[in-house]
Amino acid sequence: MTEPSSTASTCATRWKMWLYKVLSVICFTAICAALDPEDVTSSFLREVDTTIPMETTTPYEPPVPTVERLSSWLDVFPSEKVELGCNVDGSSDWTFTWYRNAEKLQDIDPNVSASGSNLTITATTTTYSGSYSCKGHHKTRPDVTTETSAPVQLTVYPNPPKPTLTRSSTFNTMFPGESVTFTCKVDASSGWRYLWYHNNTEIQTSDPNFRVDINHSKSGQYHCKAKRGESPFFTEVSEATTLQVSEPPVPTVERLSSWLDVFPSEKVELGCNVDGSSDWTFTWYRNAEKLQDIDPNVSASGSKLTITATTTTYSGSYSCKGHHKTRPDVTTETSAPVQLTVHPNPPKPTLTRSSTFNTMFPGESVTFTCKVDASSGWRYLWYHNNTEIQTSDPNFRVDINHSKSGQYHCKAKRGESPFFTEVSEATTLQVSDPPKPFLKLLSPWMDVFENETVEFSCEVESDDWMITWYRNEKEVPSMDYPNVETMDSSLNITSVTQAYQGLYSCNAELYLRKVISEFSNTADLRVYGNTPKPTASKGPTLNPMYVGETVNFTCKVIVSSGWEYQWYGNGVKTTTGETISIPLSLSNQGKYWCMAYRGDTTQTEFSDKIQQDVLEIPVPSLKLITPWLDVFPTESVKLSCGMNDNSDWIYKWSKDGYEVQADTFASFDSKGATLSISSASAAHTGHYTCEGQLGQRSVSSRFSSTLNLTVYDEKPTVLLQQDPEYNVMFPGESVSFSCHINVSTGWQYLFYQDRKPLNASGNKYPISSVDITHLGSYKCEAKRGSGQNYFTIFSEAIGLEVEENKPKPSMTQQPDVDKVYTGESVSFECTVEASSGWVYHWLKDGTPLPINNRTFSINDA
Repeated sequence: MTEPSSTASTCATRWKMWLYKVLSVICFTAICAALDPEDVTSSFLREVDTTIPMETTTPYEPPVPTVERLSSWLDVFPSEKVELGCNVDGSSDWTFTWYRNAEKLQDIDPNVSASGSNLTITATTTTYSGSYSCKGHHKTRPDVTTETSAPVQLTVYPNPPKPTLTRSSTFNTMFPGESVTFTCKVDASSGWRYLWYHNNTEIQTSDPNFRVDINHSKSGQYHCKAKRGESPFFTEVSEATTLQVSEPPVPTVERLSSWLDVFPSEKVELGCNVDGSSDWTFTWYRNAEKLQDIDPNVSASGSKLTITATTTTYSGSYSCKGHHKTRPDVTTETSAPVQLTVHPNPPKPTLTRSSTFNTMFPGESVTFTCKVDASSGWRYLWYHNNTEIQTSDPNFRVDINHSKSGQYHCKAKRGESPFFTEVSEATTLQVSDPPKPFLKLLSPWMDVFENETVEFSCEVESDDWMITWYRNEKEVPSMDYPNVETMDSSLNITSVTQAYQGLYSCNAELYLRKVISEFSNTADLRVYGNTPKPTASKGPTLNPMYVGETVNFTCKVIVSSGWEYQWYGNGVKTTTGETISIPLSLSNQGKYWCMAYRGDTTQTEFSDKIQQDVLEIPVPSLKLITPWLDVFPTESVKLSCGMNDNSDWIYKWSKDGYEVQADTFASFDSKGATLSISSASAAHTGHYTCEGQLGQRSVSSRFSSTLNLTVYDEKPTVLLQQDPEYNVMFPGESVSFSCHINVSTGWQYLFYQDRKPLNASGNKYPISSVDITHLGSYKCEAKRGSGQNYFTIFSEAIGLEVEENKPKPSMTQQPDVDKVYTGESVSFECTVEASSGWVYHWLKDGTPLPINNRTFSINDA
């Protein structure tokens, strides 16, 4: 703005401008009432002074400059530049002086430069911090200087700032599917743009917040720094944070109860553990199938699964899967399975013993071991003769005495409300005193002859015993007996003399078990000088005997034993043996004797001789005692079987090749000589034979000849016949009845008139002259046998009708005329209406005609 002009036009113009400004000032004052009155006034007056001459002169107050921040920040870091501007009402008529902390800035500082109204500071150190102000100097009015501006505070930090890197998730490990937001923040100053780095590779974003959607490629280190300005100033790099990305942890199934192989009714507790964290809920699986909540034997609580193993269906591979309580997107993989085995039945322990000896002796000891092969955790219960023993160890030692004998068994239990196994098989502990050795003669004889050999053995139940030998209760040292040899459990006297005669015994010591037995039984050894004579005998003592029987000859020497025997028959050496058996034939008849020998040197003299005679076996005779071999049901039959030469025979009967057994109807006498059939039936029909057996001897005859017995199925038919066979008889006629049976013989016939018996002989009943008393019904039957007679059934009845008067015949003529002519025919018929069997006699004029027919004809009169 220039100084005022002296011309009138200029003056008028300026008055107008002045008025305008006055009005503007008033308006400005109303609007900007909050401004400092002094400033307003000063400004106003300054305008007035420069444009309008005042009639009244007022002191001129220069305007107060304002320090303006031309760069972005007033808190900066080493090497950053700060630009300040000093503004005096936007006028360019001023030059400026700058102050820091009220001290004028020196031009010699290379980091500070002023140009016009601007001050540029390169903040290399913290010494550039301070309160910056300015003062204006009017360019054309050198005496005009403004007040010092209000200061602007510049802060220079000693070092570049270091951003703080934080993350939205504090979890050390993140899982795919989750997300995390990183935040980079510089607490000092502002205007920052951010640079992000993943594993030292820059990420294209400048936001202070950086979201990462988790997958395995996002794992690693993250850091950030910040910059600002055009030729940017960079902060330090933040501390790195590591983003660890992994698959969700694989849970571990832990056995919380004691066992994973269990038995019906036992409980199993499993726990699902994810690194020991309680931040998870769990799903359980069996054989990869999710467990259902409806199973009453399976319950889940927290990380625990409780299974009551009622059946083998609960066996399987159990696994679990975790679900994070606060991170819903996080589900673990399925754990490695744990195999649960549910055995179908309680196990049965195996009971063993340290000693395999069947018998134990007092002073010894044995250890029993009870073992359950299935699962573990067992406590054992021991029983002796069903009484519990107070120990729970799997091993049980028994110090042997007689009270410890008996049966031992065990079982096992486990758990708090215990589960019990089955009872083991019992083992028997047999306790006895050391065994008494048994002295046994190995050589054949206890009574011997000189120079023979004698051998003893001392037998104990096993080979572990050491044997000591005694004679007459004194130990037998082999050195004092030149012919005595001992080996293991045997004593051998190779050539006996009378000096060796005596009582021999032994005892035994179980060397490894320190057990000594009592003495054995004794053996009395006798030595003889002379050989005896044998005695020959035979059995049975019968003589003669029959072909096929066996005779036994026995040769016996009563002194000593071990003899072998030689037999002779009819002077010929036959066979050897104490007893010989000879199946007899006729050629075996003769004399027999024997001799005895043993060893190589001993032989007796001959025995006495025995005579044996041999006969052929007779054949029995079979006879019929009762009259008939063809009989009818209920008749009796008797057969006899007999021999002629001996009454000691016993008989057996056969029918059609099968032995006949006594029953209700068939019986035998005491020796079977008579077969009696009390009531015959068709089953008794057959061919009968018999054979004989001689008492208790092995003599059986051949079968007898055969008798054939026939038993009819039913009673015989009786036939009654009448002769002549007239229906009606007339007084004075004769008639005869005969009774017939066409099978078997021996019948006696019985006749009846109207059920009354008639006197008859044989099978006929004749009536020589019939009268009215013979009228009636006639029957017959037959009987036979003595004692209990057999009767047939009755015959069919024949009725005999007797008329008191003889009938008169009736004669008829055809044709019925009195007269016939030559060449004509005529016939006559004579009829008797009563009865039958009539023979007709014709008469002509009282003279008999040779005609007997009922009719008489004349063909050609």
